[in-house]
Amino acid sequence: MSRLELVAGNYGTGRADWINFEFRLPKKQVLPIEAVVSVEENGDYIEKTFLSSLKSGASGAVGLGATAAVVGIFAAPLAAVGAIGLTAAAIGGGLGVFGGGIERKILLQVMGADGRGFVAICEIEMAADIRKAISVAHSLRMRAVNAAAENLSKSRVLFGQQKHVRTPVEEKEALPIRENAPALVAPEVVEMRPDADGVFQVAGKAISSSAEAAGTIASDAYAATSEAVEGAWTAVVSRLPWGGTSKA
Repeated sequence: MSRLELVAGNYGTGRADWINFEFRLPKKQVLPIEAVVSVEENGDYIEKTFLSSLKSGASGAVGLGATAAVVGIFAAPLAAVGAIGLTAAAIGGGLGVFGGGIERKILLQVMGADGRGFVAICEIEMAADIRKAISVAHSLRMRAVNAAAENLSKSRVLFGQQKHVRTPVEEKEALPIRENAPALVAPEVVEMRPDADGVFQVAGKAISSSAEAAGTIASDAYAATSEAVEGAWTAVVSRLPWGGTSKA
């Protein structure tokens, strides 16, 4: 765990800690390493403004700095909206709370992905460790993004060229296709036009006549058969010894 003292920014002021690759900020706020987009440090301002004043014997140089906003010490300063401005007085107060010598202390500006950030006082060694960790995190993030893009490209190529292979069930159920099979010709449609008497009327008469003729033929056949049977029975009876009559 490493200590920081926040002196400006969107997260207020006061003590913070760098632990397990995340910033534990005042009011229980947390800024993880994956949410950090930039880290910038400045070691000249503290040395020039405070250390030189102490060496020259200026009284109260640490705690009574100017209250005007400090600008130009970071290449990409925090946005003024919603942020506590960086002043010499705030830096001097932070150095006083931090304690110890100020020879190896620097200002560290950390920016998050949501546009918020903070300026803190920390040891030079701590700033180097934070910068290294964030650099590694960014490299891993870019590697993951590139790997995902490459896998997506491979998937598009694979599925774009893949053809559907029919299963054995589909092969079994599929109908055989004959090459050069003759085309089926549709039957010719013949238009029926009624004659003078009407098609359905003539057809009805023909059917009725056929039925009557068939009935007559059947009746004549039945009569002829009956006569033949009766004649044959009479001939058989006449030849019997008792004349076909039963004896008592």
